[in-house]
Amino acid sequence: MDKKESSVRIVIADDHTIFRDGLRRLLEAEPELEVAGEAGDGAEAVSQTRELRPDILLLDLAMLRVPGMDVLRELSADGDKLATKIIVLTAA
Repeated sequence: MDKKESSVRIVIADDHTIFRDGLRRLLEAEPELEVAGEAGDGAEAVSQTRELRPDILLLDLAMLRVPGMDVLRELSADGDKLATKIIVLTAA
């Protein structure tokens, strides 16, 4: 089985480019993890999640334009059509 078939696919959604880059590098160092996409705002997070159907969405709550809570509401409206698990990230 190749990496794409056996890996956990992740989308990272955070409006801080440096944070996304660092997190992507950490995750990609693990052979069973694959960063399938990245989003710089909530609208991109919704689009990437619906298009790529990752296993996990790492979602920042405090993003510009479309905040993370709006992303949660919009994706939860998809119901059973979306099997993506969402992990919320935030800084205090």
